[in-house]
Amino acid sequence: MYPILDAKADNNYFIEKITEELKRDNKTISFLQNHDMTPGKKK
Repeated sequence: MYPILDAKADNNYFIEKITEELKRDNKTISFLQNHDMTPGKKK
């Protein structure tokens, strides 16, 4: 896995899984949902 905070804007990434800790972070989950970024989805 690659830490989301270390992601570079010009690279493509996809989400493999969402941890239990991340599931409790409403701001991050809302961001991911608003940008149609769900586990396993590739652009």
